[in-house]
Amino acid sequence: MLFKRTILVLLILISGLLVSDLFAYGQPDPRTYDEAAVIERINRMENDVVAPRYTSVVKSYVKTYTMWNPDKTQGILGRAVMYFPIFDKYIAAYEMPKDIRILSIVESALRADAVSHAGAVGLWQFMPATGKEMGLKIDRYVDERCDPHKSTEAAMRYLKKQYNRFGSWELALAAYNGGSGRVNRAVKRGRSSNFWRIRKYLPKETRNYIPAFIGAAYMMNYYDEHGIFPVLPSLDAQLTETITIYDYLTILRISKLTNMAAEEIEFLNPAYKRGFIPSNVKGNTLTLPNRVMGVVKEYLDSRRPDKRSATTAEEDANFNFYPSTPLLAPDEYYRSVTYVVAAGESIYELANEFNIPVAAICAWNNMKYPFVSPGRELTLYGVKLKTVIEVEELPKIEPVEVVEELPIRPLVELEEEGDLPENTREEDGVLYYTITEKESLNDIAAKFSSVSVQDLMILNNLRSNQIPKVGKVIKVRKIAAENRETK
Repeated sequence: MLFKRTILVLLILISGLLVSDLFAYGQPDPRTYDEAAVIERINRMENDVVAPRYTSVVKSYVKTYTMWNPDKTQGILGRAVMYFPIFDKYIAAYEMPKDIRILSIVESALRADAVSHAGAVGLWQFMPATGKEMGLKIDRYVDERCDPHKSTEAAMRYLKKQYNRFGSWELALAAYNGGSGRVNRAVKRGRSSNFWRIRKYLPKETRNYIPAFIGAAYMMNYYDEHGIFPVLPSLDAQLTETITIYDYLTILRISKLTNMAAEEIEFLNPAYKRGFIPSNVKGNTLTLPNRVMGVVKEYLDSRRPDKRSATTAEEDANFNFYPSTPLLAPDEYYRSVTYVVAAGESIYELANEFNIPVAAICAWNNMKYPFVSPGRELTLYGVKLKTVIEVEELPKIEPVEVVEELPIRPLVELEEEGDLPENTREEDGVLYYTITEKESLNDIAAKFSSVSVQDLMILNNLRSNQIPKVGKVIKVRKIAAENRETK
């Protein structure tokens, strides 16, 4: 009897599996390898470094990215938001083809701390000798092969040198991997400058280098066709600023200034091995989130020899530094903003206007390519709304302790009472306005004659990128026998 029951349970389980398989087969699986579709995509794929082609080796790399290691691919796509804007800066400076940035995916999977079994390090996997040859500092305190900016610039110079030597980006990439000597010998043996014709004369790793590049390029162009999407790093890692510093500075001091964990700072600055940035007459890079960089700049400025005083020295010794720059927490700084694209606007213009990388805007809005139509709503984070309050037209305003002590000019007569907007009141010779809906300073100033955005900023001690909250009461101007502040 027990035997019969066991058989019955097994039959039920098997039938259940068969039914689930039936339903599974009824749904398209994006991880299924459709070779015909992959070939068609590669044939129409554009690349300004290599001519795409489909081979058995290319197939294996495509499968690696799309089928065998999709989790790693998601990480690569996310890190591209961090590093591609840096690459693009140096690609433009050295007049390189834009797709050369894919090389870093092949080399390091976009990991600044990557170390190969042969001892190559960083995003661009420089060996020690080559790194030093290209001017990168490598010692017990610093390894600039891990510095995203310095290593990228070195990589561009090295690649351009190889291109000038061989006249082909495919051969330049092969030389980057296997050395210019090996490529030069292969060119002589094959009597050709065509990579595919001399490929058999190259070492195996170098022989497969261009196919690996094509596989990575395919992944960056068609990842969504395989049901893969970026896993983005934190917004602190996406929206950063890099400055050059010359003096010794510890990671702990930066951590206290910014309220960031030391690990987060080290993640953005992987070149420093011992928990501090050493002094360097040529300068070291420091990368931090935009939201905290102002505080660090203020601290560094206070340490300048011409600004140090007994008070400053004492504060530095005890580290009781009180910056005037506001330090916003991530949840306050990265409030999302919905922006509606106007006719004629491009992603590149928006990126420049809001000081946000193009790659980040695309990632936040599930866009593979930076093209938008008018009327599209975009989600943005950490926005400085310069367009709303038009600060580029305003002179620099120095902070003041007491606004009433500013120079004054005669009052322009107040409008008739009927001309004033709702939610406006007068008290003690000052006109006040209560904000009842989301408005910019520009919107508010437009409701009153002879009132500018700068007037509102001075009267209310506002920063140029602030949008007053709903419910806030702000000063508009002085009235009656009073005078109002000048611009």
